Amino acid sequence: MPDGQPTKIPEVVDIKDADPDRKDLYGKVAPVFTEERRKAQMFVPGGQEPEGRRENYSPESPAPVEEPPKPKEPEIPEEDKRAFVRSILANRVFEKVYPLFGGQIEVTFVDRTTLETDKVFERLGKLGDKNDNEWSSEADMLCLCSTLREIKQADGRNSFPPTDDFEVRKTDIKKLPRPLYEALVGSSRDFEELINHLIAKARTSDFWPAGGSASPLRRTAGAR
Repeated sequence: MPDGQPTKIPEVVDIKDADPDRKDLYGKVAPVFTEERRKAQMFVPGGQEPEGRRENYSPESPAPVEEPPKPKEPEIPEEDKRAFVRSILANRVFEKVYPLFGGQIEVTFVDRTTLETDKVFERLGKLGDKNDNEWSSEADMLCLCSTLREIKQADGRNSFPPTDDFEVRKTDIKKLPRPLYEALVGSSRDFEELINHLIAKARTSDFWPAGGSASPLRRTAGAR
């Protein structure tokens, strides 16, 4: 056979058409020839599969990569938007009350001034080589120290006036029962997240829904 010529695969003879004397032989070799022909048809010059067999031997298309769903933006209550804007117009800090333990305790948080925020970051910058848990714990405490203003209980109130003396404030807070402290930290985180979303949302045109409460707010602001 000339060099460079592909080996020709013999046609498979249907066993029913075979010479009666050779039926046993054909019965043994026919499956082998059939398999060889199948393999030969899988690979042809130019990488093109035989027409009609493409769906069987073409490489599988990669599955489409699904993008992870975007996190849903939290809904900001209308009353929080109103209070936030009014606090800015009145040049005072924004505050919010959080009920704890089924309403048995009410906690008031107030947003920090720019100076108080600078003090918090300055203090965090002095932590040095702290691991993530220590840094997170100290950040929670500083946020709580700088925003907690009042704890109202059935038997009275415990007020926390503004201060940048965080050591004194930490001492006061550490005297609280642990369940109350843990609840305060959770509410403090919610408050910080609310403030961040209010600030970010305030820079967008849809801070107030179309046809919503923007006009009454402007009239109220103008009346002042």
